[in-house]
Amino acid sequence: MLLLTTGVIWCAGNGPYWPLYNENHTYHSLSYCIQNAWGVLVGVGVPQQPTTSSLRVFFFLYVCFSFAISTLFQAFFVSYLVEPNYEKKIETLDELLDSDLVFGHNQLLLYLKESVSYPEIVNFFDQKKQKEVCLDIYSCVK
Repeated sequence: MLLLTTGVIWCAGNGPYWPLYNENHTYHSLSYCIQNAWGVLVGVGVPQQPTTSSLRVFFFLYVCFSFAISTLFQAFFVSYLVEPNYEKKIETLDELLDSDLVFGHNQLLLYLKESVSYPEIVNFFDQKKQKEVCLDIYSCVK
């Protein structure tokens, strides 16, 4: 689609009557046409809009197409790559206690447990069976 769009824009910009329409120099060069088509496809604006009505209509349709493709790509990217598992989300502390997740803690969390006045959190610290002492926070988060 990118190559087809580039060809149509270039042909429309170099038509037989282009000096009469005073079309921008941007649409006379094949390299500028490729850059503009690629920029619109990835969501970047073009430096100059076309001036002829036929090129404007085609350019508008290509912008709408690019917007639709970009929206679909983002939706599928988020669905399949960012959240690959469609597991049930953990919503309560009881579900977190029953899960197979290993709870990593360090001395700061143990100190926080003693100083906090939320009984749910204290019970969670005491009842979670799968615990692991984490000295390095970064490796523990991984």
